[in-house]
Amino acid sequence: EGLDFLGVEVSFGPTTQIFHAGRGATAFPNLLPGLLAMQRDQGRLPLATVMQPAIEFAENGVPLSAQVAGIANILEPILTLTNETRALFAPHGHVLKAGEIFKSPDLAHLLRRVASGELTLIQNELLSHFGLPLGRLSAADLAAQQVLTHTPVMVRLGDYDVALNPPPSS
Repeated sequence: EGLDFLGVEVSFGPTTQIFHAGRGATAFPNLLPGLLAMQRDQGRLPLATVMQPAIEFAENGVPLSAQVAGIANILEPILTLTNETRALFAPHGHVLKAGEIFKSPDLAHLLRRVASGELTLIQNELLSHFGLPLGRLSAADLAAQQVLTHTPVMVRLGDYDVALNPPPSS
């Protein structure tokens, strides 16, 4: 009851698929903790230096590639589901096309906060936006979050050593 969770039909031309969207469809976002762990363990530059280009791209915008624009076109029903997502992905009344500029000032703000070490505050905001009653994210989810590392599968490709994810993620 009250959960922000709905099915959205997406067309792939000859077939359609129902995707679930809304705050109730949100899983724990472990990508950022994983990237931060990688930078902490393997990085040589300060986090703020590493994040600066991403902050500038989010703030000033980047032209959408043809590939990303094609995916955005397919996902239009999801990308235009709310006023907030519509403002990001369809600021001119249509989903962004190849070459049009994608900007996300809120993402730039979030990345600045991450670069300055405000992770606890950000986790609290995650709970306030994606926790009950509209979403299912919980404090227990945040507490149980862990970044797993695996020994890569190493492959020699010409002059290069390539590190790949091991099974089952390969």
